[in-house]
Amino acid sequence: MFPFFLIPADDELSFYDYKIYCACMFTRNVNLAYLRRSMTETNLDRKKWTFSTWFKRGGEVYFLNDTYCLLGTTAPTSYDNIFISSNNYIDIQFSGGSSGRYYTAPLFRDITNWYNLVISVDTTLATAADRVKVYINGVESEFSYSNYVTQDYNGGVGWQQAHYVGRNYSGNYFLGYMAETQLITGQQLLPSSFGESKNNIWIPKKYTGTYGANSFYLDYSNPSHFGEDQSGRGNDFTDYYFTTDNQVIDTPTNNYPVINELALGVTDLLDGNLKADSVLAGLSTMRIPNSGKWYAEYTAAAGTEMVGVGTEKRTVATYLGSDAYGWTYHGSAVKYHIGADGSYGLTFGAGDVIGIAVDSDAKTITMYKNNVSQGIMYSSLPDDLFFGVGQGSGGTLNFGQLGFTYSPPTGFKALCADNISDPLISDSKTGCVTDSALGSAIESNIAAARSSWSAWIDIYKNLSNLESWDVRFSDDPTNSIHFDTDAAKGTKQTLVSGDTYTGVSLRVESGYGVFTTEISHTTGSDTNQAHGLDSAQVGIAKLTNIAGSLYLTHPGLTSNYNIRIDPSPAEAETATQYVSVDNTNITIKSAAPTGTYRVIALMEIEGFSFLGVHTGNNNADGPYTHTGFRTALGLYKNKDDIDNWLFFTKDRLGYNVDNNELHPNTNDIEGTTDFLDFLAYARKIRTIDVELNAVGEKYISIEFAGQPFPWANAR
Repeated sequence: MFPFFLIPADDELSFYDYKIYCACMFTRNVNLAYLRRSMTETNLDRKKWTFSTWFKRGGEVYFLNDTYCLLGTTAPTSYDNIFISSNNYIDIQFSGGSSGRYYTAPLFRDITNWYNLVISVDTTLATAADRVKVYINGVESEFSYSNYVTQDYNGGVGWQQAHYVGRNYSGNYFLGYMAETQLITGQQLLPSSFGESKNNIWIPKKYTGTYGANSFYLDYSNPSHFGEDQSGRGNDFTDYYFTTDNQVIDTPTNNYPVINELALGVTDLLDGNLKADSVLAGLSTMRIPNSGKWYAEYTAAAGTEMVGVGTEKRTVATYLGSDAYGWTYHGSAVKYHIGADGSYGLTFGAGDVIGIAVDSDAKTITMYKNNVSQGIMYSSLPDDLFFGVGQGSGGTLNFGQLGFTYSPPTGFKALCADNISDPLISDSKTGCVTDSALGSAIESNIAAARSSWSAWIDIYKNLSNLESWDVRFSDDPTNSIHFDTDAAKGTKQTLVSGDTYTGVSLRVESGYGVFTTEISHTTGSDTNQAHGLDSAQVGIAKLTNIAGSLYLTHPGLTSNYNIRIDPSPAEAETATQYVSVDNTNITIKSAAPTGTYRVIALMEIEGFSFLGVHTGNNNADGPYTHTGFRTALGLYKNKDDIDNWLFFTKDRLGYNVDNNELHPNTNDIEGTTDFLDFLAYARKIRTIDVELNAVGEKYISIEFAGQPFPWANAR
């Protein structure tokens, strides 16, 4: 059942074959909310059990430094708990850790979308490593620490004792969202019981198996009783400190934005990261589409707050609207853009509901006070906006997951996954594949993954030994060029048996924004080559018949500048311009040496490729950049200094924060520096290393998707 304002609109299942319509927000309602039940069914054999839930992180006051419990039990000798630790790994404890304990190697700091966690236990198994399995989004997790649970351990999960959801016996309250939470006793199940892979994305499916003694299934569909058990066992939990407002329609099959705690300048957030407390400039985790009409509401807590829109270029640690990248309405009836910008609307204060209506087609923003239009506040707005709040004093920015207080203006929609157009490329692996394997196996793996493509660019690099990069092209399959040397093209390298390689393939096709060919050029005049793309922003050129550097142009570089990939030590951008690109042609410039050139043109495609730039801050709490997908391949370079290029793929270690780096301008083996998190819709810098985050310096990027917005799993 749903309260009237949360009844979901009729929809087609679309991407999801099984739809989840509601979730529970665990938060503070005077006291911290949780569920508790003292189990009563006899269950003497508790050696096998499976716990599954979908969760989305949220919290209070820098939540990423706190410990939160998803499931806990209590008894005199059996304190079994499943935590998200203060270090952001999953921490599983048997008898408080004395009978076994596990830490996952991946860290879970993504607040932009949902995770599926499955913990599968069978303590009877002789092989200690098989007794506890942890799966995130269907993939088995590695452990950074494992004190294997004692064989035949008969623990607290499923016993006739207190079970908690959203805390443990001593506290450690969970803050965030949960959906489809269930405990199945007597079985060690695989994640395929709860989800399946579609287009390389983990999606929910209905569990259709049986439930043992003291099992439960919480779907949170009853806002008057969140602990109502749907398993058929009758194991209802008691609700503590919930209200009907804790039911939300932000779910794993219809994700909504929240205020972005990972962005710089955001401090205290409450209530599932929807309540802005002491926030100078908090933007939404989802970007407003550049077409359509979009609506959100802000319930004010004071008359000193500001609400509206901004871009990621906003100045850190200043209120939203103080610079050229924010447009806001202040409670004193003043609008702000580059500071106070004149009178606008009526005053507002605590309890007033401020509607924010962004018309991305007309490029206007109109504000509403308690459902009364205050008129167009600004026009000629740019693209790539985010809903935002400034000088937050405890007001709530509601994107629709709580149900709107007022109906949106005609034609306006809530910003959520269901209302976003499907990505142009729904399966990223049809245009970008990555893998790691031994020797020639990497070639066969990559070839199999792109077997239906008519043209491609392959990139290979030895991770184990010093060896040049091998870049190959489908129109010249026996030869290769190198990132790390200026040598002419030559016979492709034989990959060494026993060495580990990473491999990448990009589809060469206009619909995927990639073009390549070889052309001849004579010094003294420009040589144009039509690329056949709708537009292009990156151009790459490399001499192939004689030695010559690989030059690159990028929208993040100074106008008419290039940057080279192959030098070691690396170089900053240069005024030497050998290649340029426009909407029609890639051009070898007149000053370039005479010869044959391999040229590549790249066009940004929303949801599949991103050609960005960020500014470093020399802080481990580094820049956050909305890419619009979960990254499979990332290439980065400091344009302002001589730092190395960086190259990351999703398959090497495959989790945050250990995305091991390679340097395209060298033949180095794989490094082990921790640089960044790849998130569902963005990336977050996690280093002070100058190669990616020197203060004030600009970094260009070329990135391709592993999973597209809005379906990408949290990572």
